[in-house]
Amino acid sequence: MQQLRLLSTTALLTGFIWVSADQLVTETADLPVTIVVRGEPNGKMVVSAAESASETFTVSVSGRQADVAALRDGGTIPVVLTLRDEAIQTRGLGPLNVPLRDALRHMTSAFGDCVIESVKPPTLAAVIDRLIDVEVPVRVRPGSVEYAVEPRVDQDTVTVTILQSTYADIEASNPRIMLDAESYFKNQPEDEPIKLSARVEPTIETDQGTYSAVEVTPETVTLRATLRRHLTQATIQAVPIKFQLSPNIHRQYSIEFRQENPDETLRITVIGIPEEVDRLASGERKTFAVIAIGNPGTLAGGSYDFYEPQFNLPAGVRLVEDQAIPSFEIRLVPREQPATADGN
Repeated sequence: MQQLRLLSTTALLTGFIWVSADQLVTETADLPVTIVVRGEPNGKMVVSAAESASETFTVSVSGRQADVAALRDGGTIPVVLTLRDEAIQTRGLGPLNVPLRDALRHMTSAFGDCVIESVKPPTLAAVIDRLIDVEVPVRVRPGSVEYAVEPRVDQDTVTVTILQSTYADIEASNPRIMLDAESYFKNQPEDEPIKLSARVEPTIETDQGTYSAVEVTPETVTLRATLRRHLTQATIQAVPIKFQLSPNIHRQYSIEFRQENPDETLRITVIGIPEEVDRLASGERKTFAVIAIGNPGTLAGGSYDFYEPQFNLPAGVRLVEDQAIPSFEIRLVPREQPATADGN
């Protein structure tokens, strides 16, 4: 029994010695590391790696054997390096060389309790920029749609958040945000006011090209327009002519034409609302020419007078201009009155 106790004590001491040795022995290793640099989330400063920046760095660490072994066995270590606004907002915009040894020393999430001894290359080439808010006009591109009232926006400016370096390049090149009205008004009802909510994309057009903004406020604006009603035309081959006389005039006078065999129908071409024109062309709706003859005193002395026919066209339909519509030379001739009972 005493021998068994001695063996157990020896094993316990041996294990303690090994653990203590592991805690005391320091190891050094070179680790491959990829680094992504950025600005503070929701901050105004924007940081990105320069085009010339290295993609992979060699970080030399030291620490307990177990810690170093764990890092080494994990392969390439990805690191996201965040530069706070307060640390860089007073610096000028443009290139910045970030000293990596000091920047990585506090990143316990990536390197645990190991100490950063050195980094190769020692700096990361970055670029500093800043987000700014500027007012940009909103303009409307009509497209191929025909308008009775041209499209417009109720709010003619919006606020865009954009990189300061980008805006400096485009400020003198007529920056604006364009709305493609055709995409909103195509297939909308014609000949009536239309009010739509249009989404404003964070894309700025300039005289030298198109640029992206980070965001735009507000995200929608109100777009208004009235579409022109599309008209169609058709030819009506035989429109009858009606002469309008009061019953009293008709009893006393007859109509006489200067021209021989005057037309009894007319051929006309009309233009207007498609549905109404189609009804006329198909004969579903009838039309006729009207010649209204008023006071016979205007035809005194038996002379002829010119009468132009008028047409009872439906609302939204009219005659096509520059077509020849004949006029009629007419006079009224007194009818022979029947003799009365006393012979007068």
